[in-house]
Amino acid sequence: MRKALSVCILLFAVLFLHRDATANSALDSARKSLVHKVVLLKHPASGTTIHFDAAGSPPPDQNGFLGSDGVLYIQRIDATGQSLEIRADRVIFVYPGVDPLRTEQHVTLQVDISNLSDVIVRKALAALLQSGAGIDRFREYLKLADKKDFHDLTDAGKPLGSLGGFRPIYGASPKFVKDAVAVSAPDPEYSEDARKRKISGELTVGMVVNENGVPEVLRLEDSLNPELDTNALKAAAAFRFRPATRDGQPVASFVKVSFGFHLY
Repeated sequence: MRKALSVCILLFAVLFLHRDATANSALDSARKSLVHKVVLLKHPASGTTIHFDAAGSPPPDQNGFLGSDGVLYIQRIDATGQSLEIRADRVIFVYPGVDPLRTEQHVTLQVDISNLSDVIVRKALAALLQSGAGIDRFREYLKLADKKDFHDLTDAGKPLGSLGGFRPIYGASPKFVKDAVAVSAPDPEYSEDARKRKISGELTVGMVVNENGVPEVLRLEDSLNPELDTNALKAAAAFRFRPATRDGQPVASFVKVSFGFHLY
């Protein structure tokens, strides 16, 4: 009886230590490859806990790229029991060719690694959080027509471009597309340096608002000053909308928002 009990205790200890070793090994690997980097996130459709099957793949209903809502700057990764906790800032891309804009919108994700081997955890994380070439692919994610063609395309109810190659982007048109409506519109910060230098005026930010009413990509239409330009982009990234609709269905749309910086 004592021998059997000792064997059970030993087996439990081995399993416990193996679980901790897997978590620590996965944690070390994730920290080295992901912390302080911009990554694309393959995120579940809802919720903040991500699960994987025994092969390291998410369930079918959790697949789906969420555009810039799924682009993150990884701040830190910690082990919490049988999960990895990922803390990050949301990132939004500025078109064309400008460095990703890190926002003040924070997200915390839990990645369930229980009952998974170290190899499978590494595979799952590599698929979940794609860095490097994935960002280059995102730069090809948005296709927009020339600005000079926007008016004619909008009037004809034709797409101005696409997201991911298959989701059309429309302009607001009384005949075809009901415009997106802002439901949350924060003001940009007017920096003290700009005030002291008496820099004032207005600038416009164009944005692609997706079917969920979230800006996916921004475009600076004009410029005042690098610091105010960045503040306007950050404010635009935090906007939320009731999305545009076509034939009663939500669609991605191109929206312009003007910001004023005035000395009073």
